[in-house]
Amino acid sequence: MIQVNTINKVIRGNRVVIEGGFSRAFRSLPHSIFTKSRKEISAACNWARSTFDKKERGISPFSNLEITYLENFFRQHNLDAWTGESLNGN
Repeated sequence: MIQVNTINKVIRGNRVVIEGGFSRAFRSLPHSIFTKSRKEISAACNWARSTFDKKERGISPFSNLEITYLENFFRQHNLDAWTGESLNGN
């Protein structure tokens, strides 16, 4: 078990389960870009809507590539992908 920003991260082979998923970060995005962001993330990670929902809530494991993509996506919006907190402290 590895602790990252108080988020539980469990590695199983090449899959990672992150407690709580990225729902905090997703819900911290401006509401005006929810749909666009959902579509962008789903397309980049090749997820169906149901897969997006499971990954967002953290009930489906992430590949290392998905983790990298999500961290980069939310970094562009100045958010930590797992806590939803602002990266600049504001």
